[in-house]
Amino acid sequence: MGKSLEKLILDRSFFRTWLLYLLIFSIAMVIEVIFYGKFKNPFLQEVINRFKSTVPSSINPVLLFVIIFFHNFIVATIALIFSPTFIIPAAILAFNGVVVGYVISLGFNRLGVAGSVIGLIPHGGIETSAIALAAASGIFIRKGFRSYMFSATTIGLIVYILLIIAALTESVITSSLLLFTLWIR
Repeated sequence: MGKSLEKLILDRSFFRTWLLYLLIFSIAMVIEVIFYGKFKNPFLQEVINRFKSTVPSSINPVLLFVIIFFHNFIVATIALIFSPTFIIPAAILAFNGVVVGYVISLGFNRLGVAGSVIGLIPHGGIETSAIALAAASGIFIRKGFRSYMFSATTIGLIVYILLIIAALTESVITSSLLLFTLWIR
């Protein structure tokens, strides 16, 4: 399995597709940051409010981990299942990019640049990369259904491990760094 996993990860079309999904995410994020406040977007505020309502103000890091992981697990699973369609995973990553751009803009206003960076960088790169990996697995459908199923299963395991790491990072490290940032302000 080691050689086949290496071959899977090093596949050029897979890597290019993964980068394309990361680019879609990044472009959506940058556009939202640039146009933040130019247009009223009650939908994004509603998305943020709904997520915040699932997380109590003082929360046990274990419960926060479970909430974050479960949310990201659902997003990654949808991206993985619909990865052969390209459009659904692209929409998922674009939407996530817009939400992250919105959160960055809110963070700039409330926490400054340092607070925004501290709030996103430790876990965001892992989380976004994992979801883009799930989305890119659809490229293997061109090699046949059996190859796709092997690829999707293998990549899915990698994605879920990365999401566990991202959720642990977000629930413990990022939340502690944000509290420290608020404390020193």
